Amino acid sequence: YWPDLDGVLHRVGNLSPEIPAKLAAYEPWLTELMARAGEHYEKVQLTLFSDHGMANCDPLLDLRARIEPLGLRMGVDYAVVYDSTMGRFWFFNDRARLLVTDCLRTVTGGRILPDTELAELGALFPDRYFGELIFLVDEGVLIVPSHMGERPIRAMHGYHPDAPHSYASLLTNNTDVPAHITAIPHVYELMTTQAEQAHRANRAAAA
Repeated sequence: YWPDLDGVLHRVGNLSPEIPAKLAAYEPWLTELMARAGEHYEKVQLTLFSDHGMANCDPLLDLRARIEPLGLRMGVDYAVVYDSTMGRFWFFNDRARLLVTDCLRTVTGGRILPDTELAELGALFPDRYFGELIFLVDEGVLIVPSHMGERPIRAMHGYHPDAPHSYASLLTNNTDVPAHITAIPHVYELMTTQAEQAHRANRAAAA
């Protein structure tokens, strides 16, 4: 797990020359890793994957400034978590639900995610643990201030999975990756399947 690239991208964005320079720094590490592994194993499979993309941020949205003038009491009428890319709300009475919902419908640069879409994304939880109402901003919009940060940064992830810069990468020298491996949750299946295949091959070779 190499987290440095994530930090650089947040700081300078995805078009900075620092990004290819950082990737180039990883290349000798991987070369050495493959060489060391090749000293001990006849066949070495290498798989690299990222857990998300990164979008440059330009428009800033102060979502808190839209909600606080409604006169609702935090912790009494509602609760909210302002993430960098979404506002997640819980309501303790119908009036708060109505006022916040009506307000969010007038905010440009984002939208309320309907339950049908949340279900399609695998994000509709019966207990609404992660929010009764989720307002997701458009790709490139940054909620500032938020509970993730008080100041703007150059790039962010956590937008809709279908957004152009949300796509992750999977690189491998294995030519047998199943066609259905297309999303981050599938990586666990890929890793366990490859490990089991290698284990069976090793046992067969030793027999």
